[in-house]
Amino acid sequence: MRTSLLAFFQLLIHCVGKEFTGTPLYILFLSLKQQIYKGPVDQITSEARYSLSEDKLIRQSIDYDTITIRVQLQDFDDALHEISVKVLNCDTITQVKEKILDSFFKGHPFSKRPSVDDLDLIYIPSEWNKSGRLILFDEDKTCKIDNDDFKKLNTLAHYKISNGALLVLVYRQTYQLLQSPSNDCNSYTLLDTVRNAENMTLLSKSSKSSSSPPTYSKLTSNEYAAFSAINGSTTGLTETLFNPANSTRMNQNHQLIVRNTLNHNSDKKNKKYHLIKYNGLINSTTPNVKDDKKQEIAAKLVSEVYLTRLLATKGGMQSYVDDFFETVFSTAHGSNVLPHAIKYFFDFLDDQANLHGITDPDVVYTWKSNSLPLRFWVNIIKNPDFVFDIHKSNIVDASLSVIASTFMDSCSQSRLDLNKESPSGKLLFYKEVHKYRKWVESYYSEIRQMPKISESEMNELLTEESKKHCGTFNKNNSLHKLYNDYVKKNRTKLENRLSESQNSANASLNQHLNYRLQQVIYLMDAIEV
Repeated sequence: MRTSLLAFFQLLIHCVGKEFTGTPLYILFLSLKQQIYKGPVDQITSEARYSLSEDKLIRQSIDYDTITIRVQLQDFDDALHEISVKVLNCDTITQVKEKILDSFFKGHPFSKRPSVDDLDLIYIPSEWNKSGRLILFDEDKTCKIDNDDFKKLNTLAHYKISNGALLVLVYRQTYQLLQSPSNDCNSYTLLDTVRNAENMTLLSKSSKSSSSPPTYSKLTSNEYAAFSAINGSTTGLTETLFNPANSTRMNQNHQLIVRNTLNHNSDKKNKKYHLIKYNGLINSTTPNVKDDKKQEIAAKLVSEVYLTRLLATKGGMQSYVDDFFETVFSTAHGSNVLPHAIKYFFDFLDDQANLHGITDPDVVYTWKSNSLPLRFWVNIIKNPDFVFDIHKSNIVDASLSVIASTFMDSCSQSRLDLNKESPSGKLLFYKEVHKYRKWVESYYSEIRQMPKISESEMNELLTEESKKHCGTFNKNNSLHKLYNDYVKKNRTKLENRLSESQNSANASLNQHLNYRLQQVIYLMDAIEV
């Protein structure tokens, strides 16, 4: 029943969600994402400095600076662009690539843009001009390894990348590791199969535990001559990476020997971390504190010390939450009236209450809340990726869950009693929930006062909707699923109900339906045998 009801609303009010509530929902999602990622976000734990969820809040103090980098990359038509992107110097390389793609492919479907795993981010230090460049990785042999064997992921600060730095985003090359007994470092062969990246050399003499970026040298005269002989050109980086005229050499699988101690393969024996090593303020090594006591202390500190940060995040999101809630709980959508499906179903619930002698208005109120708002809208709030072609990260998902919980509280009539055990999410939107509840009450009242939808109008709506999806669904499969999921499980109840209704005004219709039901059961039993 729950699945059928959800499908009913999904099909019949899809146009409302697409044309009217879609815009405020999308703006809500983008604003929440921007609010979260303006501060540090731990790539491994998905905890953030700015969050609506206390479970995903960074407790430690993180030093960071916002910087602007210049990035060169291609669009879908292979045209070269240079854009400016705001990032944090504590961002990992993967996070930087994600922010670059978010900025450049703004408005494009997420499924159509390149994956960060298919891209390399290359840093061009200004003092090297275009004769030297450095491929950046989250993990390489320059990663800082602490005494407790925790390995810190590389960030922009690790590579000493500052404001105004020039980086290039290209499709990832194919690397093959070659052992070089004559050198104290690894040798790599760069197979130029995707992009014509010439002269990509990087030399390192850093130790395993060094927290500073490695030192690099330019090509020797012999190496440079070798590159020129291989590629037949000494063209600069941006020209060779993005110039379509060089594409004829892409199929030649040129091999380029480069020396490098950087190894971007994961070292599995080390535990990795980005910004924080432990979850919560009290870590697992704290002595003389029982587990339940640790949780109590951590929860108290979150409520008293970090609540202001939660409130700051909530303050930046308040107007967007209001806009979305107000759109959902409105009976007027532009020039269109309330969808017939909502009015018809709410009237059906009112009729059922009268039929069964239910006079308590709270019961019908609960029925309505459990159907449309909590069965449909909560699912959409928590999963906007069901509606839009977007990526929903774990930290964004956690904050969306807080907004969805606020939406549920707004549709409830239970008392909002707060105490020390109450989740911080309920405290954040405590005042607003009272306002939202008035919107819900007004919404239900306005729908009740609207003219009823006749059976013929509803049948006409269903017919029109069926025509829209005539090529979308398989009728036979749908009927088979309906039989297995509903008729087969409730066969006895259906037969008894139709038999009990023989003396009603629709006795002849019920008798005919019972006869047809027996035919369907006989045919389906024969098929299964």
